[in-house]
Amino acid sequence: MFLSASYIQGSYSSGQKIILLIFCLLFTVSLRAVRSAEEIKSVKADQILDTKQFNYLDKGSVITLQVMLPGQDKVVFESLMRVESTDKELYNLILSRSPQAGTELLWVCNSEVEKVQVSSPEDSISTDTMSVGFSVYFPADSVYISANGHSYAFSSHGIRSDRGYRFHILGDKRSHLKLLERHAELLSVGKEEQHLSAWYWILLIIVVDMIVFLGMHWRRRRQKRLKASNRVEILTSFGDEGEKVRLPRYNAVYLFGGLQVFDRNGEEVSQRFSPLLRELFVLLILRSAENGISSEELTTMLWFDKDDVSAKNNRAVNLSKLRVLVESVGGCTISKISGNWRVQFEKNAFVDYYECLPERIRPDSLTTERIKIIAALTAKGGLLNECDYLWLDAFKSRIADNLIESLLKYATLLDEHEAFDTKLLISDIIFRFDSVNEAALRLKCATYVFMRKQYMAKTTYEHFCREYKSLYDEPFEHSFNSIISQ
Repeated sequence: MFLSASYIQGSYSSGQKIILLIFCLLFTVSLRAVRSAEEIKSVKADQILDTKQFNYLDKGSVITLQVMLPGQDKVVFESLMRVESTDKELYNLILSRSPQAGTELLWVCNSEVEKVQVSSPEDSISTDTMSVGFSVYFPADSVYISANGHSYAFSSHGIRSDRGYRFHILGDKRSHLKLLERHAELLSVGKEEQHLSAWYWILLIIVVDMIVFLGMHWRRRRQKRLKASNRVEILTSFGDEGEKVRLPRYNAVYLFGGLQVFDRNGEEVSQRFSPLLRELFVLLILRSAENGISSEELTTMLWFDKDDVSAKNNRAVNLSKLRVLVESVGGCTISKISGNWRVQFEKNAFVDYYECLPERIRPDSLTTERIKIIAALTAKGGLLNECDYLWLDAFKSRIADNLIESLLKYATLLDEHEAFDTKLLISDIIFRFDSVNEAALRLKCATYVFMRKQYMAKTTYEHFCREYKSLYDEPFEHSFNSIISQ
């Protein structure tokens, strides 16, 4: 089955653009009205900057640092603040200063780096102290970082109010910078919001009505496009081109990250499955890739606690229920072939698990596009993360081992100085199945070194060491230099 990696943007008529413009204007006015009611909620800086707990930013936050700099002739490249989210995303605010380049602020997230120059080599900071502020407001797509009275806008890189964050200030005890003062505040909505003018509430009602109208209209258009293409994009982009892999949403079954079943109309219907029917359906799908499963094996695996007569009745009843359910979903049938039960899928149906079987991921047949598809399929995690069936561990282990082995072999076939994005993608896929895989660590760190992103390699190594320590309760035995040298 061919999967396209292209991303097609939808077009809108002039009438829709006018409606959208009016909506944006009304929403902006309403948003300003609500923002006028925001107030600063005083919270102790020690509570917000406690590295042992996560804080939710609500409407935003403001953190101010005053640091003492070393002499003008000193070279500085140190982290002012690291921000870690509950989703294990890491952001870093770095101060860089040298006689040749002057003073710069770097905002780093994963492999993306943004920087601004605070002062040129010819400029000199009149005092030995520097005030740096970090601000984030919601809803906004930027963070604002100030230095010595000047403010600079940087991309938020996904910082959101519904995630928890913890802040590490000058985490390195050997830092050349000295923290003189720190201050942190959270923004929240104050009582003034209850006294907003009636006009603002009218505008908000209009906005909600327009959202409903536009949502219904665009949903109908989207459904028509999807029916024609049977593809839907997922929220995973790759490379500098911003390409997005699009996966089927009609007659599709997804097992990676959790069970999802889409019927012939593109609706997600996995909630229709009872816990027992869900387990039976998953077992049949997995065993259908191995020529099916016999009635005796079904009984042994799912009804081992019942006598023969009761187990046989339960098996017959639940298979009958499952048959009716999957036939209403469309795209697949349950039948008995050569004494074994199997799920048979039509040609237009899609199962993500079957796309990652050994015969589909042989190293000699893999391509960059195929790697992107595998990354998209596994973006939500490993095989059925939320399921803890006793018999499922063998399938999880087997699919993970096959993927890791094939991807690492394919990585050895790539040129050492090329295909950097593909190598990083391979290492990220492996980490989803094995967060302490040393081969993936070496691949990712070496790739960053070849890309001249030494800092990213170091950050990857430090994250790996923390994960290793958390899992095994002992430090990782290999140094950073030994990892990148191999």
